[in-house]
Amino acid sequence: MSQNKRRSKQPKKQSKQNRAESSSSEKSLARDAEGSASASSKEEAASPTSSKHEKDASSQEESSSKEEATSQNKDSSPKGEAASQNKDSLPKEEVVPQEEPSSQKKAASSKKEPASSKAEGKDAKEGPSSSTSPAFDPGSGTVSWSAWWKTPSRDADGKDDSSIQFALVAISLLLFTTQLGFGLYDCWEPHYAETARMMMVRKDWLHPYWSYAYFLSKPALMFWYMAASMSVFGINEWAVRLPFALHAVLLIWGVYFILSRLFSSRAGLLAAVAVGTSPLTGFLGRQALSDILVVTYLTLALGFLALALFGDKRSRDAAEALQQRTPVHLPYLTVFYVLIGLSLLAKGLLGLGIAGAVFLGYLAFTFDVASLIRLRMLRGAVIAGVIALPWYIHMISFPGRNIDDHKTFFERFILHDNVYRVFGGVHGERGDFVYFVRQLGYSLGPWLGFLPFGLSAVARFRGSDQTQERLSSHEQLNRFLFSWWFVTFVFLTLSQTKFHHYVFPVVPISAMLIAIWIDRYLSGETGTAQRFALIIIFGIVAMVMRDYIHEPKNLINLFVYKYERSYPADTKLWGLLPSGGLALTPNFVFRNIFVLFGFGLALGFFYEMRKYAVQVFCGAAVLLAVYNTHFFMVRLSKHWSQRALFETLKKDSPLWDELLSSKKLDARAYPIPDEPLFAFKMNWRGEQFYGLNHDLQIMGTNAYSRLYDAIQRNRKPGRPVYFLTEATRFDQLKRGVGSYDAPLLRVLDKSNNKYILVKLLPRSTSSSRDPKRLDRDRKNREYYDNWVRKWRKDQRKKKKVQKR
Repeated sequence: MSQNKRRSKQPKKQSKQNRAESSSSEKSLARDAEGSASASSKEEAASPTSSKHEKDASSQEESSSKEEATSQNKDSSPKGEAASQNKDSLPKEEVVPQEEPSSQKKAASSKKEPASSKAEGKDAKEGPSSSTSPAFDPGSGTVSWSAWWKTPSRDADGKDDSSIQFALVAISLLLFTTQLGFGLYDCWEPHYAETARMMMVRKDWLHPYWSYAYFLSKPALMFWYMAASMSVFGINEWAVRLPFALHAVLLIWGVYFILSRLFSSRAGLLAAVAVGTSPLTGFLGRQALSDILVVTYLTLALGFLALALFGDKRSRDAAEALQQRTPVHLPYLTVFYVLIGLSLLAKGLLGLGIAGAVFLGYLAFTFDVASLIRLRMLRGAVIAGVIALPWYIHMISFPGRNIDDHKTFFERFILHDNVYRVFGGVHGERGDFVYFVRQLGYSLGPWLGFLPFGLSAVARFRGSDQTQERLSSHEQLNRFLFSWWFVTFVFLTLSQTKFHHYVFPVVPISAMLIAIWIDRYLSGETGTAQRFALIIIFGIVAMVMRDYIHEPKNLINLFVYKYERSYPADTKLWGLLPSGGLALTPNFVFRNIFVLFGFGLALGFFYEMRKYAVQVFCGAAVLLAVYNTHFFMVRLSKHWSQRALFETLKKDSPLWDELLSSKKLDARAYPIPDEPLFAFKMNWRGEQFYGLNHDLQIMGTNAYSRLYDAIQRNRKPGRPVYFLTEATRFDQLKRGVGSYDAPLLRVLDKSNNKYILVKLLPRSTSSSRDPKRLDRDRKNREYYDNWVRKWRKDQRKKKKVQKR
């Protein structure tokens, strides 16, 4: 039996030997035998289920010479005797070669593998191959839509992970879509929410409009999302924030899907946990800000670009075995361009700029110029253009002017909010290289400890393949991931306009790199240096948690506008009971969560319990995320939102309770209420959304004189007047109302750490007033109006000098 098996294998070895080492007298015989063998192998690949007797019959009909007998012996194991006779006619050293040269093995495998690949492609419905997925056929140049549609997506191990994806999405929905109905944080959230509400009121979904003029500082996509949500679920905070929470869930799922295909399912889960529990993801995923939209689109776009160009792990392994490039995955490449188009509608040129810079960085690290052709940029430009260009073309030709500076859409958004923000610095802070290093630590939280090792996992560049003079697909992917992190961080650092949350585009790719290292750590691939690595990780985690414990305001600054606002010292704010009992202050919670992080790292360091160490660390990260999003952020909203002030206003005034009950109206089209509400030097946007545009804005130059005149015009006999202003401007409010009415001011609500609600009581009598006292009040108002005008003029001069 063993002899027959050996004889059946000899014809294949014989054909290889004849091609490589045949003498000059036997060259023609070898070529004929090789041709017959290749013909039979093609038939065998084309019909893998045909019997051996049918193959023998076909070979007998085609040949009748000595070469025909040789070919027949190669295809049929029962003809072993003829095969042995044929071997005896050849030189002895050619009969049974001891070992083939490696170059011949590679050549033979490269010729035979594509046939088997095609056979696997035909049998895709029967199940995935153990080496590569049928949708990622290394033998072809592209993966078509039909191949992608017929082949279900599987993780790097070839397993169906649909249940994992479902569980991940369900848990993410539970974390991000619950308890969203807390007050909108000034000034960004209510500003955007009011713009979306005005789209519904005015039935104009093309031109963003706020308060009493057009708002041209942001693209329309996030307003469409909010307006659609409020149309279904009503005008409330939960509906305003729902689209952004869903994008956070999409980001978590996308990170898992991408990394589970590029590396492993475990790495994808770790990346999803890391990005989902990062403090900045939790905060921005529960706020109505465009950053979560553009970062989600950008992250998924670059991730699908990596899958499109480099393939999943199984396809890369198969391509490396054949020493070929992985085929371009057209569906993933199309998704990349669709997401780039959406990013243009989400926040302008940021997504396109970073994606282009990342790919240029990849070219600088690899010199892989051929990838420019594989990108199919002309097709991609058409796809992205169809999505974004119609709205942009319309708005560029739109004659409307922006509300604040009266600029056109091109002047305000294209130049001011895209070009000048990056190169000139028009808003926010400046800062040096360390600025975003610090903010990345607060944004990632304890996960920052793993980041240096995650970067090292992809930054250790290896040389090219000497036989092919090119980088392997695995090395190309590593350099792409490093370029993704490095170029994005440098891009944001060089930008002249900085806010703390602007570091968010670096967070998802940081989580992916962290997951890659932890996955290798769990597999034991990191070597003996892992004990030293855990010491460094613990030190970084300790520094981050120390800042959380002693300065919780660093977390608040990740998602608010003005960083100098005071941190509330009210201990009752953190009580579990209404009376303030059982207080769980941030300091107490952060301190105990840090103990859990330290315990998890200790398990890995002292006991080599890697699996349990990672599980404890991930559990502590989940606890920190739940506390940040469902307790810390919610409890602080009363200090950064005007919602509580308007709740007090509705309780104090039945008229305002009735006015604010109907939310789908344009208050500018209605007369001023009999109990007017003045926003004195506010412009914090919350007064527009919660007041439904019923408020009267008093700001700018001559604010004191304008306030006094407005009160005299709109005050009704026997009716109160209400004011919204900052707590530090209460004395200025007294100056504006005049010395006669100042004693009638009453502070109704000062629970906010910045704003107060003030009520001006009705006059008890209509007694006459001293003209000299009234004249003195008028001069006092004019003096302070002139002082403000002069101060603003000096500030404008200082800005001009700084620009020069």
